[in-house]
Amino acid sequence: MTSRAQLLKRLEAIESSQAADSIDRDRLRETVRLMRATVPPTASDQDAAQAAAESLGGWWEGQAQRFHDRQCAAFYSPAMFRAIEAGRRSGKSHGRKVEIVAKALDPDWIGYTEHGLTFRNIIVGGPTQDQTMKLYWRDLLRMIPDWAIRAVRKSEYQIETVTGAVIFVLGMDKPQRAEGFPVHDAYLDEYADMKKEVWSEHLEPGLETPGHPPGTVCFFGTPDMKSGEHFVELADSYADSDDPEEQHFRWSSVGILSEARIERLKRTMPKSQYTVQILAGRATTGNRAYFEFDKPSHSVPNLGVVPGVPLAFAFDFNVEPGVAVVMQRQTFEHYWSESHPGFGSGVSRIAPDWAPEGLMSPFWAVIGEVYIPEESNTPAVCRKLIADYGGFDGKIYLYGDSTGGARGTAKVDGSDWDIIESMMVRHFGRSAVHNRVPASNPPERSRVNAVNSVFRTADDRIHCVVSKRCRYLVRDLERVTIKQGSAGELHKPSKGPGSELSHISDAAGYVWAAHAEQKSKRLVGGRL
Repeated sequence: MTSRAQLLKRLEAIESSQAADSIDRDRLRETVRLMRATVPPTASDQDAAQAAAESLGGWWEGQAQRFHDRQCAAFYSPAMFRAIEAGRRSGKSHGRKVEIVAKALDPDWIGYTEHGLTFRNIIVGGPTQDQTMKLYWRDLLRMIPDWAIRAVRKSEYQIETVTGAVIFVLGMDKPQRAEGFPVHDAYLDEYADMKKEVWSEHLEPGLETPGHPPGTVCFFGTPDMKSGEHFVELADSYADSDDPEEQHFRWSSVGILSEARIERLKRTMPKSQYTVQILAGRATTGNRAYFEFDKPSHSVPNLGVVPGVPLAFAFDFNVEPGVAVVMQRQTFEHYWSESHPGFGSGVSRIAPDWAPEGLMSPFWAVIGEVYIPEESNTPAVCRKLIADYGGFDGKIYLYGDSTGGARGTAKVDGSDWDIIESMMVRHFGRSAVHNRVPASNPPERSRVNAVNSVFRTADDRIHCVVSKRCRYLVRDLERVTIKQGSAGELHKPSKGPGSELSHISDAAGYVWAAHAEQKSKRLVGGRL
């Protein structure tokens, strides 16, 4: 007996077929023409692109792209297979959104006209469902005129247009979502962050469906050689191919983003990250998480506690080991003696003899650490900090893991942060202790990027040095790795080799991640 669900599905197919016969094809053709015209094919078409965007109205107003030869070549390419390597905020996703919507509304697609199909399946894929929805869902709905939308099924991540085309907005963390039906067009954004088999095992078979026209696929994103070797290899194969159906495009963000923005990114991004994400260049960092840390450059002698400059205590909660990191924002002048020619002049440009080339002033000085290897707890870590720094007269800022440490101290005395604040206030005084712990932890990749940024930014400047006394932090910075096959997550085994790593570098990372988000919390007027 035919189920109700099957009957409804058949009825929907019949309605779709009937609706496809009655659509206003001329109106659709003109709409698609205007959408494509918003990407100017030549420099002389810039005014026409702006006029097209204004004619479309709504979301499209002000969205005409500035002419860029590589962007336009990629947009107007007829190739079945394309690989696009491009910098962040350089228009690679915007151009693909225009393509997706124009294809979904095109009444003259070969599948309709020559194969008699009443539907077209367009896959839009990102690394995760959440990422894909945030990047595409709302924009696609705004880009398509209301009169051209037949149905929106958010629970199924589908947008259906009056032509019968269905846009599937799917996370490729579960590529099975795109299996079991013909795929006519596929767009894989941030392909370097996906697993190689997303294409070869899950999507490619759908592009070879008998009775359907050949499908198209576009792989695009930044060329991360650490986690996305498969994307780099595919892009290189297209670049070297003589097949006109395989094409490769590359462009950077320079010349698209403002000069001021580029200069700021040079000052704030790790050098290798800038190469990949802004220049769309090839950079490899091996499997090290903190690839910008260089022990000969960044591990230095003679770092001390500067009286009166706020101390930062950073915590990560663990039983084995118990850890904390101590740091200050220091300047070159803090290491001058009265006999130094620059002493008291207010000029802080002369670095001490131990400073690596490129060290900026002020800089982060990691001056100490706590590392208790076995059966530690939060009070033990605090007692060690008080024993080492209890004579300090100044402000103490607390940073660290906002979760409070699930495996940490038993909660009979309150949370780990309750214990830390209580012990610190009892020793240093209420007015000296300031909690800087956020409501939630930053994403792990953001924290890792923040750590790399303090050791070297794209302008070859160094913003942090670590005392040679901090041997466990130095060990972490040299040995913590990225989990193989992940999208940048740290390798953190729960036991065995490597299980002792990552905790103390996590602690330091909480400080730098907080300051990466709020640059205004630099050392100004005694505030850390």
